[in-house]
Amino acid sequence: MADQRDPRTYSLITVPPNGAVDPEEHIDRRVIENAREFVYIDVPLHRGEGIETVEQTIREEVDSVDDSVLKVTLMAVEDEPPVSDSPPEDDDNGDGPDRVVHERVPVGPIENLGAELGALVTRVSDRRDLLEDEREYQAVEFADVDAAVEERREDIIVTETADLFLEMAMNTDQTADSNITDKAQETVTTVLERESPDALHVDGADAPDTSSEGGTADTAHESVSTAVGGGDEVDSEELLENALEEIND
Repeated sequence: MADQRDPRTYSLITVPPNGAVDPEEHIDRRVIENAREFVYIDVPLHRGEGIETVEQTIREEVDSVDDSVLKVTLMAVEDEPPVSDSPPEDDDNGDGPDRVVHERVPVGPIENLGAELGALVTRVSDRRDLLEDEREYQAVEFADVDAAVEERREDIIVTETADLFLEMAMNTDQTADSNITDKAQETVTTVLERESPDALHVDGADAPDTSSEGGTADTAHESVSTAVGGGDEVDSEELLENALEEIND
C-alpha cells in the first residue's frame, strides 16, 4: 500500500505438532530487504497556495528518486483560520464549524516532476477540504470500435488465414490479449505445415480493382505480398517471422 510508511515485512510461522502457535516463540517477522523504495513527501499548503508551492517543496526535499515510488501528500496547514464555503445565510444555522477550504491542485504537473526526478511512478493524495468543482463538462461520446474495424475490413485485401487473426484479435472472450501472440504463431505454423506459403498471400486475380483510387489489382497484390514477406521466393521461416511482426503491429 502506498500509504504504508513502515518497512515491508513478512512473517515466518513455525507450526508445532500440537498446533498451538505462540506468537513470541513461533512467529518470526522479517523485513523485506529488497522491497521497492518509497519516498514520502508531505506538502503543507496555506489557502491560496498551489502547484508552484508543491513543486518547490518537492525539489527542496529530494534531488532524485531513481526507480522509487514517489508518494506526495497535500495537507492543510493546521493553524489556517477557517473559512466556510457555504452561502452567508447558511453560516448561522449552528449545524457545524466552518471548514478550511482549498482550491484543487492539478495532479499532472506533479506526476511530470516525479518522472523528471526519475520516479518509477508518482502517487498524489490530497487530504485537504476542497472547494466544490462547479465547472460544467460536455458529454463525451465514444465511437463503436468494432464497427470501425468492420468498416475498415471492407476496404483492405486479406486472405482467409489473415481473417483468422482478425477474428482472434476482436474476439477477446475466446483469445486473451496476453495469449494472442502465441496463438497467432501456432496458427501460422499450422497453416504453413498444411498449405503452401501462398496461403498467406493475396492472389492478384482475387483482389478487387483499385484503379479508381489511383492503383491496380496488381499493385495491391504487390503491396500485400511485400507486407507479409516479399515475393514467391520467401521461405516459410521468414514468412512466419514477417507475419508475426505484422500481427504485433
